[in-house]
Amino acid sequence: MELEQNKKCFTLFETNGRRADIINAYSIYLDILDKLYKEYPSSFWAKYPNSFLQYEFYKRAIGASPKVFKKHSTFDKMEPLINKNKKLFYAADEDFCKSIGLFPFCKENSVWKDYDVNIENRARQYTRNLVLMGFATPKRQITEVGYEYLSKQTIKDRLEELLPLSDFNIILLRQIMKLKIFTEADENGNRRWYSPFFYCLKLLLEDEKISKSMLKSAVLSTNPYDKDDEAIIEVPEEIQPVEKLDEQVFKKCFTSRKSNDYQKIYYSFYNIFYDFYYNQDEKHYKILCDFYFTDDNKVTIDGTFLNENSLSFGKRNNHHLFDKFKESNKDSIWFNDSNTFNRTFYEQFSQSKAKRLIKEYGDTLFRILTATGLFNFSNALPELRYKDVIVEMLNGIDMDSFTFGQMSNDEYLKYEDNEKSYFGSKLTLIDIFNYTDSQVDTIINTLRQKYGSNIIEALRNEKSKLLKEHIETKYPKDKIIELLGYFKGTREDNKIKRYVDSQATVPTIYEYITAIAWYYISNKDFSIYDSLNLSLDGNLEPLEHAQGGAGDIVINYDDKVIMLEVTLMNKAAQKRGEWEPVLRHSVNLKVENETKEVTTLFIADELDFNTVNIWRAVATVPLESTNGQKRTKNVYIMPFTNDDIISYLSKEISSKKIIESIRQSYSSLNTSFDELWREKIIENIYS
Repeated sequence: MELEQNKKCFTLFETNGRRADIINAYSIYLDILDKLYKEYPSSFWAKYPNSFLQYEFYKRAIGASPKVFKKHSTFDKMEPLINKNKKLFYAADEDFCKSIGLFPFCKENSVWKDYDVNIENRARQYTRNLVLMGFATPKRQITEVGYEYLSKQTIKDRLEELLPLSDFNIILLRQIMKLKIFTEADENGNRRWYSPFFYCLKLLLEDEKISKSMLKSAVLSTNPYDKDDEAIIEVPEEIQPVEKLDEQVFKKCFTSRKSNDYQKIYYSFYNIFYDFYYNQDEKHYKILCDFYFTDDNKVTIDGTFLNENSLSFGKRNNHHLFDKFKESNKDSIWFNDSNTFNRTFYEQFSQSKAKRLIKEYGDTLFRILTATGLFNFSNALPELRYKDVIVEMLNGIDMDSFTFGQMSNDEYLKYEDNEKSYFGSKLTLIDIFNYTDSQVDTIINTLRQKYGSNIIEALRNEKSKLLKEHIETKYPKDKIIELLGYFKGTREDNKIKRYVDSQATVPTIYEYITAIAWYYISNKDFSIYDSLNLSLDGNLEPLEHAQGGAGDIVINYDDKVIMLEVTLMNKAAQKRGEWEPVLRHSVNLKVENETKEVTTLFIADELDFNTVNIWRAVATVPLESTNGQKRTKNVYIMPFTNDDIISYLSKEISSKKIIESIRQSYSSLNTSFDELWREKIIENIYS
């Protein structure tokens, strides 16, 4: 990623279209791009009329995330017109383009500007987030890694197999390890670079007591331009004079990405504070305090201009004490030189802005780091998971050379700016570290001395124990009952996401919460870690549903298998979206476990009448596995509602009683079935 020299810190997710579920957003955007290129194989990524893909991307992006992109007035205005003339639009007909101002020689037309800024530009910004992570090229072609991310599947190398991380975790880990922040090319055609991942790793390994805020600030405020030097704030020439700034100059220099309302507060505060600064009497102090303590002004001003308590107004009930104010602030930077007010005002604004960006962009970086499964940021002190293993893996490299470096512009282009770039290629940890087989053998043999011969099992057991402790601490039974209630009827998504603090979709969170509910119903008699078909982040929260065709939650006992298939689909959607996969998973599971009792529980907020009875009926007929090589009978699928699960938890009804009741009922069914019934009917037709 190239960082412009005037930028203070990097971001891995563009501000326009910012969303909390960035891990899910990558999948949504990749899926849209993939489908567009399949539907329109001869098209390419460009502005209209050279291509309509940017329009199509934006249209599908807001359709896929209606709760994220709620307002799109320009699109709403353009869409009926484009739909009415869709054939002409997609053919880039010159007369039609002229009519709506979309043709190049009509660019001065306001409709063109609205179309590009509000539709195509947003599509470019949303997809740039894929480019920043190496999932797409600058020309918006999906890379090898992008397709891996989309599939959520990869082949792990020998080092990656040791870590109790999902394929999805590993794909993200590789990318964040390869990520480099580059300077612009200098006069000799060279670029310096900086790796935020390895710097973060370095800081955590050197200082176990580093706070989350300090780590975030250190990683985000470091960049390849200012490796050793503190960044200097350059004050625009327009605001250096002592004279009060007029509104036009002020708004040019003191911008806000939020809304014009904030700029109004900024300018009002500037005027009032300026008057007080050059008068410093009780009259102007009262005006200043009245403004500062009005409505939400205090929060805005504190966060924008008053860094680290550089100015103290005291409490609301005694702010009128002018003498106390002067005494409290006698050493403040605001009053050290009467000729620097404008400079101080701008410097404080710039420092606050930099801190806000570090917090905002740092949150994004930390989400991605957490999604690798390797970092736990749930506590005040960050934690590196599987530290002993990571330290051993790093023994063969020079950390400094992986943190900062330099390459030629030609090397940079090969690294991340072409269709076969290093950044977009499928490379494992061994590839990234450039380890030989002998070095890998040494690492594994050293780890065996600590963990025994089966390192993988030892680390899985460690993670299973951590997950159990996490669940019993954060998700006691009463909390699970409360959370399950939020999924009923009109879902309370905000409450769910606020408590679970996960980047996962709400349906994925529902799987996680339901698994924990069954864990309590079963009196904790199974390994919840081994049973979840979910990727977990470093905080042990749900991240993504894993691929591979397995059920949502599969619990293996010595004599039986219980599978939970969980859905938030309504009655109508269940017919389309659940009949085939639930039946397929249930049949395959039964075939794979011939010697065990197999029971599937289908859990939904509401149940479709036909679905309920079809699940009952399939128990009476023979069914064939996906590969068509084996048939089985007695496929038991029992439907439950969310309310049922809440009731079993509340009334402490055991899983043993539930399963026994299901099997007793299903075993009474008549399962004698004539598999040749169809052939006999046809034979009868010809007789």
